[in-house]
Parts: sequence; structure tokens; C-alpha cells
Amino acid sequence: MSCNKKVSEVFRVTAEDIQREKAPRFDVRVCSDCLNKLRADARLESNYRLGQAILEFSLIVPLVYLGLLALVTVSGASFFIGAATSLTGLKFVWNRAGPRYGYTHNLAWSFRSRDVVIALSLVVSGALLATIAPRLF
Repeated sequence: MSCNKKVSEVFRVTAEDIQREKAPRFDVRVCSDCLNKLRADARLESNYRLGQAILEFSLIVPLVYLGLLALVTVSGASFFIGAATSLTGLKFVWNRAGPRYGYTHNLAWSFRSRDVVIALSLVVSGALLATIAPRLF
């Protein structure tokens, strides 16, 4: 296996590079850029900052809520739409954070993903719609 880049020098990936006890099963040779990326992934570095996640969450929740509220005014099924949105969000959280947690066993790192933030926004928006919107109509 290799990264298939045309470079003059390739490096063999060792167990220390990917922070494992055993070396990779296959002889993996990569360029220096790919080796640095592998090392960063092994150290669980995330460049998705908490402030960015909070900002996106605070923007997505009202937008999704207003979109769902517009849908409720047309259909009138606020609890059903809210519950379906929350359950869909929970499914997305499970599908996105589950494998990351299973691989690392680090819950904080597992939630540092834009996909997980969007899914949590769906859960919160659906819950708000299911609890608040029936009182409005």
C-alpha cells in the first residue's frame, strides 16, 4: 500500500507513527505529507474548535426550527414532525459519533465533528417543535 503520490522519498509507517502496539499488517509507504496526516489522526487532533461548534449550533437550531414551524403551519402535525426530526437527529448522532467513539473511546473527541453538531441541532429543533409548537396552534 502507498499513497500513490509521485515523490522522490517515501516513508514506511511504523507502529509508533499511528500510536499502536503492533505495526500495520501491510507494508505501508507514504509521502511526508501523508505521514504527518496519519500522525495527526493518531493523536486525535481536531481543528474543529469549540467556539465554531457553538456558533454553528446556535445558528442552525433557529433556522431549522423556523423551517419546521413553516412546515407545521401547512400540515398541522407539529408533534409528529418534531418527533420525526428528533429521531432522525438521534440516528445521525449515532451514525456519526458512534464509530468515532468506538475507535477512540474518547467521547469529547467523538462529538467534535460538524456532522455531529448538525445532528444535535436536529435533535434540539425537533424537541422544541414537539413541545412548544402545539401550544401555538
